[in-house]
Amino acid sequence: MTRLLIVTEHLPPAFHFALQAPQRGTEKFYRYTAVAARELGFDQVDVEMDGAWGDEVAPGVFAVPRATTRPFYDQILVCNPREVDLSIGRSYTANVRVWHDFHYGDQAEGYDDLQAIADHFGSNLHVISNYSRSLHRDPRRVVVAPLGIDRSIYYPPDGPPGPRRKLVAFTSSPDRGLEPLRQLWQDAAFEQRYGYHLVSTAYAAGRFTDQDVAELLRQAAFWIHPGIGNELFCLAAVEAQACGATPLVVPTGALAETVRYGYCFTQESFVNGLEGVLSRDAVLQGVNADHINDWRTATERLLFH
Repeated sequence: MTRLLIVTEHLPPAFHFALQAPQRGTEKFYRYTAVAARELGFDQVDVEMDGAWGDEVAPGVFAVPRATTRPFYDQILVCNPREVDLSIGRSYTANVRVWHDFHYGDQAEGYDDLQAIADHFGSNLHVISNYSRSLHRDPRRVVVAPLGIDRSIYYPPDGPPGPRRKLVAFTSSPDRGLEPLRQLWQDAAFEQRYGYHLVSTAYAAGRFTDQDVAELLRQAAFWIHPGIGNELFCLAAVEAQACGATPLVVPTGALAETVRYGYCFTQESFVNGLEGVLSRDAVLQGVNADHINDWRTATERLLFH
């Protein structure tokens, strides 16, 4: 029996998540990577995480509590480590891989620490975008393994494109610019002036499922991201394009890679550009996420390349 262990990062209780219904991009990575690993031949995949009790969350995929000692695994994927976990070693498996989607700002020593952890396990460091790779002092030692998209949930409308509702959707983390957008809509009376309603999802609050978000994105004319924060991938942008919503973005970080369709502005030109697009109802046709792999392909690249 072949077994894979995915070791998640330590999180405070307020950020514990359920693999049955992940909402943040990193949580989706854990679930869909585990499910895809089963499809790729692993008989059992254990996801070691805070607050887990050994539940089977998908066929052959188990959420397991953190362990001080571990049985043999054919492969271990260590995710977002902050330090070397000495209970994971080459005596437990012949194959350890290190993956991260954290951002250390200008703290180059953080990336050096990550590389040192990868070196400890004899692994390359795996990251999710070329932008993330560029932040390391020696990018030659870093492997890019982008996230995937669940095409069974996020897909464009069937048939020829029809008119979309006058909605501008914000589906990223609130700290990526939701409050400034709300202020803009309120103070500048955007809705009255241009007829577009700003709508946001209750990110990671449990009130929106993936299916709810996908349905919103299939209806919305536009998806918006004002480029606040530092995006190392932005799965929300991929989901929006997969559903055919036209992105309106300041392409911070890896948004320049993940957003292939839409309108890109600088921070300085964002409001003027937004006004110009909305005043012309300039929805783009043919928006898609075909440049992003499905989760099975993304997982194969991460675990076996």
